[in-house]
Amino acid sequence: RILVGARRIRHVRVNDLIDPEAVRLDRPYGCVLRSPVPVVVQFLRQDTRLPGVVALTGVMAHPA
Repeated sequence: RILVGARRIRHVRVNDLIDPEAVRLDRPYGCVLRSPVPVVVQFLRQDTRLPGVVALTGVMAHPA
């Protein structure tokens, strides 16, 4: 569980989420976010598998 105050930003690295189980590096994964109030979420993924190449992908989500 991660708590974020109203009108605040919280940066969370998926690598740091180890409870109940760490994300395996060799498997695809997804995120499910639940909130009792409307939130805006920005999800960024940095791919560093190739030396000298950094790819960054971003997705933004907000209540419809």
